[in-house]
Amino acid sequence: MVLEYVTDWLVATAKQEIEHGRLRLLREHGLSQAQAKEYVRQTQERLLLTPLLDLLKTVYRERAEVEERLRELLSTVRAWDEQAQGYGPANLVTLLRLLRGDLRRLDLSHLALRGVHLQGVEMQDATLAGSHLQESVFRAITAVAISKSGQYWAAASGRGEVRVWRETGQTLHLVWSAHADSVWTLAFSPDERLLASASWDGTIKLWDVESRALLWAGWHTSAIVCLAFSPDGDLLASGGHDASIRVWDPKLGTLLQDVPHPGAVWALAWSPDGRRLASSGSDGHIQLWKRQPTGLAHD
Repeated sequence: MVLEYVTDWLVATAKQEIEHGRLRLLREHGLSQAQAKEYVRQTQERLLLTPLLDLLKTVYRERAEVEERLRELLSTVRAWDEQAQGYGPANLVTLLRLLRGDLRRLDLSHLALRGVHLQGVEMQDATLAGSHLQESVFRAITAVAISKSGQYWAAASGRGEVRVWRETGQTLHLVWSAHADSVWTLAFSPDERLLASASWDGTIKLWDVESRALLWAGWHTSAIVCLAFSPDGDLLASGGHDASIRVWDPKLGTLLQDVPHPGAVWALAWSPDGRRLASSGSDGHIQLWKRQPTGLAHD
């Protein structure tokens, strides 16, 4: 009975604060703990946040009006200093996520987001500029790539997952588990038909962008952190912690050349005419390689 009474009081008080714009409880207490065990967090959302949204829907006629009110309060607290914001932004953002199902196109800039759960939440075109995330949970993005025309966008996570959007990044196209470890680099082929991915586990894979079919897989002896297609799409270069540049035939998946490097390779880039490849790494120098019929040679 005590639990039920306190829960009802919390929900009713939070509803009044949102309605009248005087945030106190919502600034002092997080209604959902991002770092709690999943079942605990889901219980908090079910007992506190979902009933709170239901009450707000009795005050504001349409769902859009509830969203507008929550956005207005976010704009208000944005002007406060970080300490004064407290848990207010996190509570409001969590309510918006439950209400909308995503956080796309939201202005979340200059907010103190303390204890907000963002893992697996769609946030395309949202901005977090100047925001401070503390005690929050979100899926780390470890690599991004955009195809030549901008038609396809790709992102990879620390869990080995790859996502591809199409229509200039507006529509989620494919999601799949590409590697067993973190994906650190992605590269689209110039014709936008292929996507190369490489991982901390030392594997490199080539995928069909339309179907996500795996075309071939190769490897280094250590983590791979950079990929680069030649402008004509005939070569794919990879580099990583094993102090080597490997050159592949992307059509066949054949390793054409293994070039020793002075140290770990951290970045690769082809010249616009495709005649040279630049590399840099742990030795602090830029190396220039000339493309010849027999392979890469130090320039």
